[in-house]
Amino acid sequence: MPGDLLRTLNAAIDSSEVYTGYKKARIEELRLRKSGARSTEDIYRINCEIIDNYESFLCDSAEYYVLQNIRIARSLGNPDHLSESRLRLAFLYSLSGLFLQANDIFRSIDYGLPTRNAAITGTRSAITRT
Repeated sequence: MPGDLLRTLNAAIDSSEVYTGYKKARIEELRLRKSGARSTEDIYRINCEIIDNYESFLCDSAEYYVLQNIRIARSLGNPDHLSESRLRLAFLYSLSGLFLQANDIFRSIDYGLPTRNAAITGTRSAITRT
């Protein structure tokens, strides 16, 4: 039983070039789709697919596309895309061992939760209106 597992693992390692070829071909296909994209929103979505393919493959390349998406999100004025992209960047940094940078990003994201003072003020406002 353990010997079968070891043989399967060795066969997968021996085939790593095949897997790498598949991954590179998929990324190239996405790049071609991106070159024909008609809107900034389409480019953003295709970049997300490229990032998904690069995340476990080449973090530096994934970072390039995440940074592109951050610029796109800002140009679109889309806070959801901006938060998603910043979270992806933090995830990439954590995969790369850049934990302090990832933590800085996590701390800088506005998760849309009211602060304690805002919640208290909102509660007071609601009480005084009734």
